[in-house]
Amino acid sequence: MLSMFKSNIFKQYIEFRRYLTNTLLEFFIFYMILMALFLGFNTFAGQMDQFGEKIEYVVAGYIIWIFALAAMQSIGWEVYTDIQRGTMDQLYMTPISVWKILLSRMIGKVLIQSSGVVLLTIASMVTTGVYLNVDLVGIIPILLLTLFSMFGIGFIVAGICILIKQVDNLLILFQFLIMSFIYMPIEKAPFLKYFPFIYGVDMLKQTMIDHVSLWEFSAGDFVFLLTNSFVYFCLGVGIFRLCEKEAIKRGLLGKY
Repeated sequence: MLSMFKSNIFKQYIEFRRYLTNTLLEFFIFYMILMALFLGFNTFAGQMDQFGEKIEYVVAGYIIWIFALAAMQSIGWEVYTDIQRGTMDQLYMTPISVWKILLSRMIGKVLIQSSGVVLLTIASMVTTGVYLNVDLVGIIPILLLTLFSMFGIGFIVAGICILIKQVDNLLILFQFLIMSFIYMPIEKAPFLKYFPFIYGVDMLKQTMIDHVSLWEFSAGDFVFLLTNSFVYFCLGVGIFRLCEKEAIKRGLLGKY
C-alpha cells in the first residue's frame, strides 16, 4: 500500500520533470491570468473604499483556486487521459482498489503543484505589491483538512469521467464553477458553509487577509471543518465506486 502511494507520487514528479516546458508554460498562464485580474480590478475598482483589502481578496482567492484545481479537477484529466490511452482498464488488474490509486495521484499532484503555488505567490506579491499573511502554522492545518473535501469532489469528477468519457468541456466549465464558489463571501450567504470546502476556504482567507491566527479559531470551527471534509470525502468515494460499478456493468472501462 505504501509502495503504491510512493510510486504514484513519483509518477507525478516524473511527468512534472519530463514535461517541464509544459509545466513552466502552465505556470506562466496562471501568472498572466492573475495579472489580468489584478490590472482589471485596479482599473475599474481603484477608487473604491478599502481597495487594498479587496485586491488582497482577489489574490488570495486566486492562489486557493489553483490549489483547488490540483485537488479536484486534475484527477478528472488523469482519468480522461487514461481512457484516451487505453490504460484505464489496466488499473483494475491491480490488487489495490482504484480509488486508492487515484487518491495517491491527487496527493502527488497537490504536492507537486505546491512548489508552483509557492513561486506564483511570491511572484504575485512582488509584482502587485499585495502582501498576504503567509502564516504556515495557520495555513497548513486548515489546508490539509480542507483538501479532503476537495478530494471527495475530485472522486465525483473522476466517476463522471469514467461514465461519460468525453468530458474536456465539462472539466473546463468546472474550473470556473470552482472559482465562483471560492470568491463567494460566506458572510453574504451563510448556507454556503455546508457546501464542500467552502468553510475551509473561508478560514484560509481569514488567515491570509485578516491575519487571523490558528489559535483565534474556535474548536467548533475545526470540528465543523473536519466533519464537512469527512462527509464529502466519504460521499465522493461512494459516488465514484457506484460509477465504476456501473461502468464495469456496461463494459465501458476499456472503451472511448
